[in-house]
Amino acid sequence: MHGRPLASVPIVKEIPVIDLGEEQTVVAQQLVKALEEYGFFRVQDYFMDVIGAYSSEVRKLSMIIFDLVRKGLGLEEGYFGKEHKQKMIVHHFPVCPDPSSTLGMDGHCDPNLITIYQQQVYGLQILKNEEWIGVTT
Repeated sequence: MHGRPLASVPIVKEIPVIDLGEEQTVVAQQLVKALEEYGFFRVQDYFMDVIGAYSSEVRKLSMIIFDLVRKGLGLEEGYFGKEHKQKMIVHHFPVCPDPSSTLGMDGHCDPNLITIYQQQVYGLQILKNEEWIGVTT
């Protein structure tokens, strides 16, 4: 669908919830069922501890970077403030067997002050001096 839906979208009250702490065979069956029926699922609070810890560490890193940028620009302490909203988006792109035949994402600007990007497979390109250059790990 490429436009706005004409009717309102029904709200799903219950989506599949997967507890990764359960026995692997049970989890595997639950995952397959959830993906067949919905195409997505929510991970039970088990994986949230990991996400919470990761998010907290990324926030600490971003605050260090903000402070270093502030110092480098000669701005007064607290210039960026202490309260920044943080958004975490996770994408996983598998290795493409033939990258020369794919188009990736359109060029875009991230709408945030900084983006912390973790890359395990080559894919990020940046525009520098009106020329696209690739960034490797």
